[in-house]
Amino acid sequence: MSLLRTLTLSVFIVGALAIIPNSASAASSRVSCELTVTTPYDSATFKGTEEVLVQKGDEVTIEWKGVNAKEAIDIDKDEIDLEDSITVSPTKDTEYSYRFTNGSRKADCGVELVVVDASFNKDTLVTEHPKPTISGEATDTRSVRLEIRDENGKLAFKSRVTRVRSGEWDVRVTKSLKDGAYDVTLFGEKGAEIDAIGEGTLIVGDGVPSSASVKGGTLVMSALPLLSGGNAAPGASIPVAYIKVVNTSNKPAHIDGFTLKQNGSASTDAVVSVSTNDDKGGSRYTTYGAGLFKNGLMYVPLPAVVPPGQIRIYSIKVLLNGMSGNYAGQTLMLDVVSATTGASVPSTFPIQGTTWTLTR
Repeated sequence: MSLLRTLTLSVFIVGALAIIPNSASAASSRVSCELTVTTPYDSATFKGTEEVLVQKGDEVTIEWKGVNAKEAIDIDKDEIDLEDSITVSPTKDTEYSYRFTNGSRKADCGVELVVVDASFNKDTLVTEHPKPTISGEATDTRSVRLEIRDENGKLAFKSRVTRVRSGEWDVRVTKSLKDGAYDVTLFGEKGAEIDAIGEGTLIVGDGVPSSASVKGGTLVMSALPLLSGGNAAPGASIPVAYIKVVNTSNKPAHIDGFTLKQNGSASTDAVVSVSTNDDKGGSRYTTYGAGLFKNGLMYVPLPAVVPPGQIRIYSIKVLLNGMSGNYAGQTLMLDVVSATTGASVPSTFPIQGTTWTLTR
């Protein structure tokens, strides 16, 4: 072989090798995407397409992110940012899909929101029986199951899958529960990426958790002036109080909940549920049903332990029913009049809440 032919062949081989992509480089430039879907009850991050169960009318946030992509479109072929989010409140099954491209390379992500309509029979969430039967209604899901957790988040009971028959379901708790407040989560059919579809609070006995007998600590309570009130339409969820709680002692302090009093002019029948949670995410309770108020007073469970020297911010919200417009022009003003706790509370009650004027 002549020197010229040898040099020509060498140049050709080097050039050919230069255009063959390195496997690691090709993998790193692969187009991919992921979605994060957040419902009021859970959150999940995934690639590809998954199914998520959604309670009818609940807000759902869909976040998407494309990697190594230059362009992206949604299911309607409208151009979208490579990283963004939307919040929707579906009333029927809806699919959201996204395509990310870079030249000929592409990746697809999507979520199918399957809308169900499920609820608890509120009367079954208040009981004197240590092994209650909890029931409710459900459509667009063939089965349900329950998880019950105590004030510390520990699983107290997990039911088997229960068939929904003629739009109704019931679950008998087979394990004895002590008096107290329990967080109940309702799940729909298995197989979805998110299948939690409802939450409630089960009150067993007088609803006062066992931690009330744990003495010690000093809790200083005050209102955070973050609320201004305003007008509230039927069905609205409105914050009524933000409570700052500081453990000024060198001992853990147990707190079980607050008692609220309606000092406004509207009937307490306008309130269908009350929810409470703390800023550390340690406690979250929702209480439903008739009989929330007795003589204008309502007990709001929120069991927690505040470590020495630490601060907790508790938010209290109420949900108005669809008939609250009957009290249009009247006011809802819920003040915190006491706290159920084993700690010393050198605070002055009532702690004034905010004022909301009901509208039609």
